[in-house]
Amino acid sequence: MQQLLDEKPNAWDYGPAFPNVYRAQKSSSDGLDGLQALSGEKSEYFKRFDDLINGVLDFFGDWTAGQLVAWTHEEGTAWHKKYSNKKDRYTSLNNLDILMDFKRYMK
Repeated sequence: MQQLLDEKPNAWDYGPAFPNVYRAQKSSSDGLDGLQALSGEKSEYFKRFDDLINGVLDFFGDWTAGQLVAWTHEEGTAWHKKYSNKKDRYTSLNNLDILMDFKRYMK
């Protein structure tokens, strides 16, 4: 399985988050500029994922922040499995668990 980013998402308070992506967006007045700076020379690499990214945006793009938080916080999700155990909070989510979360909705 190919990954878009080398970094795994972590179980943060409001759901899964990529710390380096978060920091890049926070350091830029335009979040997309921050992501472009993060990708640097990898822009050609990211183009391979355009269809996947567009599919995710098509499906989840109209969801509110509250809806996304509620979805990621459902019992049994990758986030819930990590965050429900205090010692695992803010640690990396399991890739297989993340894949299973998306499969539930992508039928």
